[in-house]
Amino acid sequence: MLHKPASLRALLLAKVPAIRDNPDILSMFVDKGRVLARATGNLSFQYRYTLNLVVQDYAGEIDHLILPLLLWISREEPELLERAPQEPIRYESEILDGDSADVSIYLELSERVLAVWDQAQGKYVVTHLNDANPAPAFDAEGATLQHPAISPDPSA
Repeated sequence: MLHKPASLRALLLAKVPAIRDNPDILSMFVDKGRVLARATGNLSFQYRYTLNLVVQDYAGEIDHLILPLLLWISREEPELLERAPQEPIRYESEILDGDSADVSIYLELSERVLAVWDQAQGKYVVTHLNDANPAPAFDAEGATLQHPAISPDPSA
């Protein structure tokens, strides 16, 4: 199982009220998956894929989906925020009525995998490497999903 989709699902369940209240509206698909490997005498490799998140009958604000995605990207795939033209997220939406839509969001992701021969065990041991940026561009823990005009701190 790929690690990043599971991590993102957990974040969306925690941060997006509509998904937390009805997790069945969220589906995830791995599209255009590729394995990158080199003939270097080393079997370490990288997965590259498009993660397609589909949120059906979504009646929340689109900002409530995008903000946690940006927070997650800043931690788990920070190089997406550094690529020109700095558009880490593609999306499509089918507007169902005045209150809801089906939303598809596409993220270009990668996961590095270290494969090391363990002589004692007589097998390869694989480890998914952490791509996390130690200093995220956004503070995922302190993020709120309120309208910017509504301050969570009355003194602000």
